[in-house]
Amino acid sequence: MPTATTNTDFTPMAAAAIGVFISPMTAEKAQSCFPAISGLPPRSRVFVVVSEIGQPLLVANTHAEARSQVAAQRRYVLRTCH
Repeated sequence: MPTATTNTDFTPMAAAAIGVFISPMTAEKAQSCFPAISGLPPRSRVFVVVSEIGQPLLVANTHAEARSQVAAQRRYVLRTCH
């Protein structure tokens, strides 16, 4: 199973909070929706943290792990969970 990883190419605007959403989906859907995500085990369920503009920021194994990662990134503000 994948571990939570962050997108290191993402650079937030200076001191601005970024609204994010947690979207549960299958590995296949995550890889189809977000080509930057790869290498997920087939038929696994993942939780993708997505910015308000639709950019995937991280992938986690569980909803709790995704929420924890969002909380650890003080620049992110959880808007809602799907």
